Amino acid sequence: GVRATLYSGTKHSFATHLRESGVPLDAIQELLGHADRRSTERYAKLRSPALAELIRMHLPKNGSRG
Repeated sequence: GVRATLYSGTKHSFATHLRESGVPLDAIQELLGHADRRSTERYAKLRSPALAELIRMHLPKNGSRG
C-alpha cells in the first residue's frame, strides 16, 4: 500500500470531489483513514448544486417517487 499525508485543505477538496461524484461516504471514509464517520462528513461537504444533482440522479426516470 501507498501511504500519503494530505494537507487538510487538500483532504477537503478531495473528499468533496469524490462525494459530488457519487462515491459513497463509507468509501471516502476508508480512503481518508477515518475511524469515525463524523470526521469524514466534515471533510466531504456537498455544495447545493451537487446535492441537487445527486438527488436528481437517484429519482426514478418516470418522475414518480415511489
